[in-house]
Amino acid sequence: MTGLSLAAGAGSVPGGSDDRTMVLIGFMAFIVLSLLLCVLAGPEDDTAADFYTGNRSLTPVQNALALTGDYISAATLLGVSGLVAVVGYDGISLAVSSCLAVGVFLLLAGPLRNAGRYTLGDVFALRSPGPSSRIAAATAALAVCLPFLVLQLAGAGSATALLLGLTSLGAEQVCTVFVGALMICYAVLGGMRGTSLVQIVKVAVVFTTMLLLALLVLRHHDFDPGALLTAAERGSGLHHRYFEPGHALGDGAAGRLDFLSLQLSVVLGGACMPHVLMRINSTADGATARRATHYAIAVMAVFFLCVVIAGLGAAGVVGGQKIRAVDSSGQAALFLLAGELGGGTSGFAGSVLYTAVACSVFVTVLA
Repeated sequence: MTGLSLAAGAGSVPGGSDDRTMVLIGFMAFIVLSLLLCVLAGPEDDTAADFYTGNRSLTPVQNALALTGDYISAATLLGVSGLVAVVGYDGISLAVSSCLAVGVFLLLAGPLRNAGRYTLGDVFALRSPGPSSRIAAATAALAVCLPFLVLQLAGAGSATALLLGLTSLGAEQVCTVFVGALMICYAVLGGMRGTSLVQIVKVAVVFTTMLLLALLVLRHHDFDPGALLTAAERGSGLHHRYFEPGHALGDGAAGRLDFLSLQLSVVLGGACMPHVLMRINSTADGATARRATHYAIAVMAVFFLCVVIAGLGAAGVVGGQKIRAVDSSGQAALFLLAGELGGGTSGFAGSVLYTAVACSVFVTVLA
């Protein structure tokens, strides 16, 4: 979901000065805590095995949570929920595609781990020894990672500035550089074990927040899924067309082809990202790698179910017109939903729920 820009609608997400203060405190607390965890869990020996794989000491559950964290980005968290809120069917379809990406990775997990190597170049060199295979792997990794990194960091800088109440272009650039520097520190200080621990903390925070939001949405509709779907359809502004495809990129032939391309990119591209492929090397063996991937699929399925429920809730509780007025892509939907479910951001409950969503976005951005 890297094609979804977090910059859209910046500066228009609700939240008072008290919210900003709470978010800033949570932001700084997470930075300090995560850096401390990276140092404590970092490599004990200056060896490739310790740095790249953590000496393969991660359990299947730990690896599954870290793998889930690699798949969940801020663009996914805000983008998918926003698309569900404003376009309905297409957003739900992308949520399903994101789960399928982990299923595709299941096919690669065992063979990759059994190869017993560290990087994509190492795997290529097994079949084609020599520098040419490593050059090809390095070129492919850079071709994938550089655009991914640029989009993620640009979105991270925009989201960080937005949630801190900073609206100038210079503030966004400073936040982008700051987040990028933090990422480098995490990787250098923590290695595979440290970065895995940060991802596990991220998944725990984000999963808990989304589960809470989903439960509050269901409670708002008396735990009746039919009432939730009806309210989302009525509040979206699209009426009966809300659950029809073609709203995201157009319902013409070109729009449908573009959307199919996006789905294939999510399903196949997500399973072949170099940093995701490296993650599976930290497991003990091929069977453990497959088991960790099974766990990750289960966690992702529950997470995206909560995302879809939150998106439907935003359409029904907040209303599609109000969401589009703040951000045409719908990426403010979670913040608006948190404020509405908590009785408004001026109230204590709304402020706490808004802060929980904001901190979840921060954790996702930094991890």
